[in-house]
Parts: sequence; structure tokens; C-alpha cells
Amino acid sequence: SNWYVPVDAVRLDNGRTSLGGGFGMAQEAKEGYDVYDSFQPPFITDGNVSLAFENAEGGMMQDVRPLAEGGVWEMRLMTGDEGTKVKLTFGDAGVLQDETHQVFLIDLDQKMAYDLRRTSKVEVNSGTGLRLFRVVVGSKSFVNANNAGVDLYPKTMVLSANYPNPFNPETMIRYTIPDLAERSHVTLTIYNLLGQAVAQLVDADQQTGYYEVNFNGRALGSGVYFYRIEVLSGERRFTDVKKMVLLK
Repeated sequence: SNWYVPVDAVRLDNGRTSLGGGFGMAQEAKEGYDVYDSFQPPFITDGNVSLAFENAEGGMMQDVRPLAEGGVWEMRLMTGDEGTKVKLTFGDAGVLQDETHQVFLIDLDQKMAYDLRRTSKVEVNSGTGLRLFRVVVGSKSFVNANNAGVDLYPKTMVLSANYPNPFNPETMIRYTIPDLAERSHVTLTIYNLLGQAVAQLVDADQQTGYYEVNFNGRALGSGVYFYRIEVLSGERRFTDVKKMVLLK
């Protein structure tokens, strides 16, 4: 059956949006441009945001392909300026009639993957102002064959170095949770040099996957801070601490 998943993007600093985009498949659709598709409008770099899918005939705001057992869409997110926090919202992947088909968003730049059947909202940092993704829809074997070398589910618990570092006043903290048998409860806390907690970023049950959390140090003074993660899953406990520098 024909299906379509809408995708919207919104900048969290100024509220500007890129609405009305999406990807899908239809029996009458063509590989190139047709009545199901729409071209991406010209991108104005000043504080803007744009989301586009690479079609055989150029960047598309909406890209609908012929019905097939699987599909791959190269997706680019543009803000023009660096380090912009953007929320991506995907429509319900339940429109796919085949419940065995997987739907993944793969972050090609940061080597992360998001299961869009589990989550419909993803917050990312625009990096240099251009961040590249891949959307893959299909059977498990099809998705694994088109995952760009990225593990769809993390195999180990990792707390990554924050980016940027030093920072002023915002930075991104990334971590992974592997597929554990027990539910994982995650806390992510910021401490000062005296060991005092100054911010609680995460205190929740979370599923296996890749996570990015934004930290804003606007209310804090310049100096060295530490961020500590603790993951509890049944009898298993994982902790790690890393240092970051706030320069104002």
C-alpha cells in the first residue's frame, strides 16, 4: 500500500521551521520528479533551517518513490550557522503496512542511529551548519545492508566527549545505551570543581539507543565542570565522568 511519513524541523534558538517535508512510496510514483514530489525552496542562510532529500533530479522537500521492498533516502539538514540545536519530528511510522519493516534514521556524521518506530522526535546539533543523514526503510536484512556501517543498536555503554569543548554557553553531550535485558535508568548530572551538582540533565528510564543532550551553561561562571552518567539496569551499573570547560 502507498505510505508517507512527514518530517518537520524546528530551530530551538529562534523557532524558525522547515515544515511540510517527508518521504514515502506510492504505486504510481517515479524515481525522479513527479506529481508526488516537491523541490526544496532556495535556502537563505541567515538564522534559517532547511531539510531536503536527495532525489535523482535534485533536493526535494517531499520525495515519494515507487513501491518497493525497501528504500534509502539521503537527507541533509542545513542551518548555515554552526552548532544550532534542531528538533526533527517524524510522522507515525505505523503507516507502513508491513509491521516487519524497520524504519531508521542514520546520522552519517556522528555514526548514530535512531529507530523511528520507537521514537518520533530527535534533537540534534547542526555541527558545521550542514549535517547528513540517511533514512532506511525495509526488512531487517535490507536495513543492515544499507546502514552505512553504523550499528543500529549500540553494543556498549559509552559517554562521549562533549562538543564543542571549550564551549560558551552551550555544548552537546552524547552517550549510548546497549540493548540490555533489564530496563535502564539513566542519570546525567553536571558538577562543579567542589563536587556540587549544578544541573540535572537526565533522570529517566531510557531504551537502547543513541542520545544527545544539550547543556546550557549561561547561568554558570567560567571554569572547569564535570559531567557524570550513571546507568542502572538490573544488577548492572555503569558510571563514567568527563571534564568540560566553560569559557565566557
